[in-house]
Amino acid sequence: MRILFVFVTAAVMCGCARVSPNANPGGQTPAETVQVKRSDKELILDAILSHITNDGRLKDTREFYGTPGDKHVALVNNSDYGVPWPAGYQPALPGWTFIQVEEDHKPDRNKSRLLGVRIDKYFDRDKERAELFRSPIAVSILNAGGSKNGGVIGGCSVYYTPKQVDGKWVVECEGWDDP
Repeated sequence: MRILFVFVTAAVMCGCARVSPNANPGGQTPAETVQVKRSDKELILDAILSHITNDGRLKDTREFYGTPGDKHVALVNNSDYGVPWPAGYQPALPGWTFIQVEEDHKPDRNKSRLLGVRIDKYFDRDKERAELFRSPIAVSILNAGGSKNGGVIGGCSVYYTPKQVDGKWVVECEGWDDP
């Protein structure tokens, strides 16, 4: 009887295995990250926004049209002018918050200035060589917010030529119109 007990106990123990709540069959991680492939246009726009938000030569322009120290950027659409930002586009620039807005020419006196970027011209593939005012991409930096901390009008046009370098999209800034 004792042998039967040992045999049954061994059979039961071999058939039961403790499964850790973190164990995962097939070797997959519990929270797999799904990377969505970004389009060339999104990558080029990321490069443009990276230049605008980080280039030291544009610091005064950012602070003039936006609020110094603020890390919010409005992606400005104008139904009468320029090229709309892609629907659902969310720039991949850590540390910055982006929202899409429609251009409003009446600033709200109760809100501070908000750095805005509008696409005026995007990718004229027929241009062989970029020249100032004839670059493949032109954007405007402007105030997309209010005037609580001082009203400003107008904008600064910035001109870019995109190119692929080592399989990545980069932009070359061709210049800008000083405000």
